[in-house]
Amino acid sequence: ESGLLAAAGRLGASEAAAADRVRAGGAADAWAALQGAEHQLLRDEYTRAVRAFADRVDREADAELRQVQGESYWSLATATAVTGLLGVALVAGWLVAARRRSAAAARPADQKTRRVAV
Repeated sequence: ESGLLAAAGRLGASEAAAADRVRAGGAADAWAALQGAEHQLLRDEYTRAVRAFADRVDREADAELRQVQGESYWSLATATAVTGLLGVALVAGWLVAARRRSAAAARPADQKTRRVAV
């Protein structure tokens, strides 16, 4: 960031000096300065600083994206596990209820058979 700000400041100062030359009547001198090697070096420095800043932003965004993807993976895995446990609990509850109903339905039939047989 500071490299980008410094490069932008130097390039802006060079362009402001050229604008001052134009206002003072030295448009040809200003044009020559803006086309010169020194100003080209400033533009190249600014371009490198912008690229370095953009690369840093990309790296940090990629790292944050990987973190969010990892967190979402574990959230999905946890939700899947909880859903599976709820499903098992529901099936177990249904089986227990079905067995109780079956046992309750079988008892009166056994008792009636015993009464008849006695």
